[in-house]
Amino acid sequence: MQIATKVVTQIVITEAKGKKYGFSTITVMLEDTAHHAGKISITHDGKTWNGYWGSMGSTIVPFFIGCDSTYLGGNLGAPASSEYDFKATEREAKRYLKERRRDKEIDLEAYQELLSKIPGGMRDPHHDGSLLSAVFGPDWPHCLKSKTTEQYLHFIEMVEVVQQALRQMTNTPTEQGAQAA
Repeated sequence: MQIATKVVTQIVITEAKGKKYGFSTITVMLEDTAHHAGKISITHDGKTWNGYWGSMGSTIVPFFIGCDSTYLGGNLGAPASSEYDFKATEREAKRYLKERRRDKEIDLEAYQELLSKIPGGMRDPHHDGSLLSAVFGPDWPHCLKSKTTEQYLHFIEMVEVVQQALRQMTNTPTEQGAQAA
């Protein structure tokens, strides 16, 4: 049996405030596993996200600080970034129907019938495909609108809080601060 000792850095961030969200406690475990390779674990609200980079060009802290938060989110397994937006799809359907009517692609009766079915009729694209097809045509899946999820925004802001804490811990200036100096 072989036993090795590794150095792992743990930081605990408490009472952090982002631009929109507040965070009670975030625990971060950082480990440089080899030359320019490292991993990070972030725990918040009972959930843990892990990331590993095998070739960073530096140690884990400056690498993590210097990366775009959305890139880091992708590597850490962020929640889904978008979801179906039925309200925006309904608005687009009404706009598109008016355009089709103006261009005389559909008659007044068909226009009014489809327009009356739109409110509440596009909540689930898997079940409302026939209405979506009648409004948008066979390419209706490309007409669906989406919005960024709150879970994703919360997650990305948590990553930014971790970056800010690591900057503060290492006295690394932000990009804006470095440019201003």
